[in-house]
Amino acid sequence: MTEFSKDLGKNAIAARMTLDTKGTISLRRKRLIWGVLALLLLLGIWLFAWGFRCRYVLWGGVCYYSELFTDREWIQATLKSTGVWAPVLFVLSQSLQVVFAPFPGEATGFIGGYLFGGPLGFVYSTLGLTLGSVGAFFIARWL
Repeated sequence: MTEFSKDLGKNAIAARMTLDTKGTISLRRKRLIWGVLALLLLLGIWLFAWGFRCRYVLWGGVCYYSELFTDREWIQATLKSTGVWAPVLFVLSQSLQVVFAPFPGEATGFIGGYLFGGPLGFVYSTLGLTLGSVGAFFIARWL
């Protein structure tokens, strides 16, 4: 046997041992990852159940405002009290949600139709979205 073939044999055995070791480590790593994912899933389920159980404590203020903003008569009375400023405030809020995104645009479009009726809500929403898009364009050009 030549010196070259002895080295080749040693390298082949070392390569097989390395592959075996890597396979074992990889299996351990996979098991660890799956274990961590299972624990995170259990933690998420537990947090969801706890949040559902304590929903009135956690979401009490949200439920109050949710009930307040679903009262159409109260909203219309508030709009009538603001007079001509109601559409202006809606258009302003619609344009600001494009630039700063404080609340989702789908919700504001729906709210416009709910408050002002379909045609006027569409016009006010489109006007606000257009003004907000122009504002976002000019901000982007400025930056």
